[in-house]
Amino acid sequence: MSDVVSASTLPELMMARAASATGGDPAITFLRDGAVIATVSSVELVARAQQVAAGLVERGVQPGDRVLLMLTSQQQVVDAFFGAVWCGALPVPLFPPLVAGRLDDFVAPGLLERHAGLPGEPLGA
Repeated sequence: MSDVVSASTLPELMMARAASATGGDPAITFLRDGAVIATVSSVELVARAQQVAAGLVERGVQPGDRVLLMLTSQQQVVDAFFGAVWCGALPVPLFPPLVAGRLDDFVAPGLLERHAGLPGEPLGA
């Protein structure tokens, strides 16, 4: 097994793992029908989380905010999940096929438009 690290948050644990001697080894393996379709190392996972976190912060997401995740790609879900955690937000996964008309049951009016930049309302409004 790998070295034991001490961390109090998930981002701290991810950074420690990325900085370890095994940081370049696969941390996440994506499968389709039992076959490996992609792997992501701890180093890559941290870089992707930081990139997503920066984008969320640019869109006004603050620590403690909830971030609705409705994505179809496994890799996008992982990136968005860890990016939200990285910036201190709470990821809320909704898995397709959710009927788009039912989104009102899950989010406050205007919230989705502000954070996703959907037509009808500018970002950060």
